[in-house]
Amino acid sequence: MRTYVSAVLLACSLAWFWNFASRLAIPAISPIIKQSFGYSTAEISLLISMLTLGIGLSYIPSGLAARRFGDRNVVFFAVSLTATALLASALTNNLYSTGLFFFLAGAGLGGYLPAGVSLLSSSHPTDVRGLVFGIHESAASLGMVMGPVAAGIILSRFDWRGPLLFLGLFGIIILPLLLRLTKSSSRTQQRLAGEDSVEAKNWGRRGIVLAAAAFMGVTAIDLGLVSIIPLYLTDVFRLDAVYVALVFGASRVFGMVTKIIAGIASDRFGRLPVILFTSVTSMTLGLAIATVASSAAIIALLFALTSVCAMFYPVIFAAVSDHAPRSNVSSHIGVVTALGSTTGAGVTPAIIGALAQGFGYRVGFIFPIVLGVVGFLSIILLRKDLALNSR
Repeated sequence: MRTYVSAVLLACSLAWFWNFASRLAIPAISPIIKQSFGYSTAEISLLISMLTLGIGLSYIPSGLAARRFGDRNVVFFAVSLTATALLASALTNNLYSTGLFFFLAGAGLGGYLPAGVSLLSSSHPTDVRGLVFGIHESAASLGMVMGPVAAGIILSRFDWRGPLLFLGLFGIIILPLLLRLTKSSSRTQQRLAGEDSVEAKNWGRRGIVLAAAAFMGVTAIDLGLVSIIPLYLTDVFRLDAVYVALVFGASRVFGMVTKIIAGIASDRFGRLPVILFTSVTSMTLGLAIATVASSAAIIALLFALTSVCAMFYPVIFAAVSDHAPRSNVSSHIGVVTALGSTTGAGVTPAIIGALAQGFGYRVGFIFPIVLGVVGFLSIILLRKDLALNSR
């Protein structure tokens, strides 16, 4: 069983690495696409929005599909859809067809998560899920760094179609590997069926909504506030845009380590202490960024903030898996990520931007911190159920 468990983790981590490499490579090549076709800023922004829209709209359908057709089948379909759409987008010559294929690529990227988390959950005992999700999420951090880097290297020799073709072919190549590494999933899941802790209490609708609110609170700071920091540093402190871009990408590196540390800590000490730590610390660091007047201090706080926020994701995924029936893990993950990401990562940057334009960046940064407070209060309401999972 140990060999198979490692194989499943390897397969899912590889897919998750490629997933986030694709997510960040596409925005990285958007300026080249804009120049090639003469698109306006609004038009190129629309293309990126189509990608993120596909991601956001796919979470819940993917979770429901995984319940009906199986986690492994949905993971395979999601990777196939993204790879095919990326290849097709590299062959387009107009805004509308490119937008359509970006939307389909996003649907595959987002569709992987609920099924992938459920597959990992059902293939690993409860007492190691924190570590498993920590390793899985660290692959995403590596993808965040490598995606734009790989795109830049390919763009040095090819046009904007090169990175898309490379990513699409990479997805096609890993499909047989995914099938091979996950072929024994049903047998392993049956062997683990009775091993979960009997103390874990399944969450109802209230618990899922509270978990989604907690997810919203951290993502509002991690993906909302953080996404505006490059603009803050260039507009207010007049730092060089290339330097800021390099700093912004490098700030995610330490998350590869902190995610694994968080997973191990949650397996040993329980999910609640780690989740509370990430929530409180992210709010504190976000508030510090909004108040300090030094660009060097903001950059240091940025590294600390992204490292701490990274710790949240493997632990919340483990917590939802702990408190959901095996057949409902994918649908619960889908709801939590859909509701949390839509508000936290989707709406927050636009609201920060509007507030910053009218009242200044520091006022704009208040909004994600308020959402962080809402997330913290939701964790407090969930504390009894989370405490049942203490080790």
